[in-house]
Amino acid sequence: MMTINNFKKIGKFLKFDPKKKTVIWVWVAIRAKDNAERIERTVKSYHIQSLEDFEKRKKEIMKLCRTYHCRAYVCINPKPILNILFSLQSIVMENIRNEVNGGSSMLLKGMLDSAVMKSGGDGEKLWILDVDTKDEEEVAQIINKVKYAPSGHTNNVVSTIPTAHGYHVITYPFDTRVLNGTGVEAKKEGLTLLYAYLDK
Repeated sequence: MMTINNFKKIGKFLKFDPKKKTVIWVWVAIRAKDNAERIERTVKSYHIQSLEDFEKRKKEIMKLCRTYHCRAYVCINPKPILNILFSLQSIVMENIRNEVNGGSSMLLKGMLDSAVMKSGGDGEKLWILDVDTKDEEEVAQIINKVKYAPSGHTNNVVSTIPTAHGYHVITYPFDTRVLNGTGVEAKKEGLTLLYAYLDK
């Protein structure tokens, strides 16, 4: 079995502003690439509203991953609840139109998860670089390119998160031209690996 535990690393840079109503989305899922049936499905999702809540859910999330041999991802940018509600309103209306016109619609739970992911963040965002290699020299080269790229920060790299096949480099926004020719893309909104318990 392969176990990857990034709770401590991610907990260090997750931000919750007590003056603002925001959530961090955690998605526990069986990925198509991790099972013989090649089927992807959600086991459970969480809408985390504080670091205390994040810590409180830790054991349950780990247990689910170990039970289903799956992964937990986290959206590292806080989402304002008002943004989520506006996004949800749009998704609900679209699904009503689909139902009225004889089409298919999402389950309500799916609508909420979709609304969280589609809603904009609040304040300065973090980006994710998906570096799909375990080659430490190659990873170091990418980090060195990004670290001091023009951005307004003295160091753009927030953390390096191990994944099943490489690393996610968490960064502040920077001039992405430094990535030209590397094959690495800056994901300006995405998920990083929180925990995994996988068959090798």
